[in-house]
Amino acid sequence: MTADAAALAQRLRAVPASVASDVLDALGLREQLLPHGLGPLEPGQTVCGPVYPVLGRTDPTTDVTSGLRRYLEAIGGVPEGHVFVLAAGDQTAAHFGELTATWLRSRGCPGVVVDGGTRDIPLLRAMGFPVFCRYHSTRSIAGRWAPVSLGEPVEIGGVRIAQGDFVVGDDDGVVVVPAGVAEEVTARGEAVVGAENHVRDAVGRGVLPIDAYDQWGSF
Repeated sequence: MTADAAALAQRLRAVPASVASDVLDALGLREQLLPHGLGPLEPGQTVCGPVYPVLGRTDPTTDVTSGLRRYLEAIGGVPEGHVFVLAAGDQTAAHFGELTATWLRSRGCPGVVVDGGTRDIPLLRAMGFPVFCRYHSTRSIAGRWAPVSLGEPVEIGGVRIAQGDFVVGDDDGVVVVPAGVAEEVTARGEAVVGAENHVRDAVGRGVLPIDAYDQWGSF
């Protein structure tokens, strides 16, 4: 990851997903939210960073060994500091687990977003590694599923995700910030967070919400 991307990710981590979503709406990018139900393994987990996307599909004919090797190639190729985003295209198995998390954490990856299943839940919870997924399952991918593309753009719930885009996720959901507007979304998001801090203080003192909105332009 470049120094610029790392610095931008650090700033964007201070912007809640809801604020990033509002800023994207204001820029005319109103369909950047990933599907409802794709959330953190543990309440309070957050994920933010540049994306490395992988696409997969259900394939009951895949050879157990070759399919597993393809998956290991996929996770081995995740660049340092990137969020592993998997469009599993499948509902039959768990596409992520503790050993994969251990590897990604060693690479400085800030978390994963799996539009699919996860297992090894007790171990993942003990690790505290941010995992956003759709469901839990005991089933291995071996002989059931295989990756299709590595590092190429994917689509989840109608949202296009390409390498270099950013994701911002928390308890509210996961939004995709296209690379071309990431700097602007971050700057605007920082401004909104600052304004909301003023509004929070004001209404806490008894200022009417409409008056706080008129003064700070946020609520």
